[in-house]
Amino acid sequence: MPEFDLPGQEQRIVHPPQVDEPETEHEPDEGPDAGSIEDQRRPPSPHLPPIRHVSPMHENGAAAPPFVPVIDDISISMKFIEHVKNSSLEDYLDQDAIDRLQNPPEEELTLDDPDYRYSIEVFLAITTASEATYNAVRLATLRRYPDSGMLMYYRVKRLVSELSGVVPILTDMCINSCVGYTGPFAELTNCPMCGQDRYETETVPRMSRKRFHTIPIGPQLQALWRNPEGADRMGYRRKYTERI
Repeated sequence: MPEFDLPGQEQRIVHPPQVDEPETEHEPDEGPDAGSIEDQRRPPSPHLPPIRHVSPMHENGAAAPPFVPVIDDISISMKFIEHVKNSSLEDYLDQDAIDRLQNPPEEELTLDDPDYRYSIEVFLAITTASEATYNAVRLATLRRYPDSGMLMYYRVKRLVSELSGVVPILTDMCINSCVGYTGPFAELTNCPMCGQDRYETETVPRMSRKRFHTIPIGPQLQALWRNPEGADRMGYRRKYTERI
């Protein structure tokens, strides 16, 4: 905005300083719309800043090498996919478990024997404890009540499986938890990651050094339906959806 001197003096106009406009070497690109097929097919602009690849950091602060996909890893992944696609119940469950899964019992689950009930209640109360803990409780119970029919550990486990129909699927795994010996690793005797032996070296027959348990979802749902309280809880989502 122009400025003026006092009256009677020569008028002087002061213009704001001129700022040189940056020279542009290239005209704006009148290309296709951003995100369109034509836009995606265009080569990257040479005026964009270079892409910086940031590597993850190790715990000691040193930069980890960038991830490079290995064809062997991709091949193993494809073999696992094929294994899952072609798997069947017979690969993991015995015939009794399959028959029970396909023809679930419909009568209400009851347990009238007091010794059976006591054994199961103790077993469930110390589920996260060891087998030795259950045996210690059983020994103390028999000392106090010599006539007690509290079941041994392996018998109460079998009873729970028979009543509920829930049986675990056991799978060998690496002692260091690197891999599970399933799919393309099923026949290996050493871990492909760390080289540790799969089996104990001095046992006959061979015993796996470590296993993991998989609990199928089907028998769990069937067991819940056999109890009125469990069946009522199974309808929780439906009831509240209708209420909303």
